[in-house]
Amino acid sequence: MTMVFKERYTATPVGVDATVAITGSQTGGFLAKTAGTVTLTDANGVVEVDAFPVAAGQYLPLPILLNTIGGTFTAAGGASGTLLT
Repeated sequence: MTMVFKERYTATPVGVDATVAITGSQTGGFLAKTAGTVTLTDANGVVEVDAFPVAAGQYLPLPILLNTIGGTFTAAGGASGTLLT
């Protein structure tokens, strides 16, 4: 028997130097439109990814299961793009 696994994510636009709420407990990745840094924080304030640099056009895999339900994703230093959760 063949098993098929499919990954599906919700795409959330992230504006330049913006912070967006994560409502679930996991992330999939970030597709950068402009360069800068990104930070991922769980609902307890624990920083999972701290000011990680991204380049325009870069896909940053973020296969992270947060220790909480919810958190924030922050683009800084001019970064913007699409967050996959």
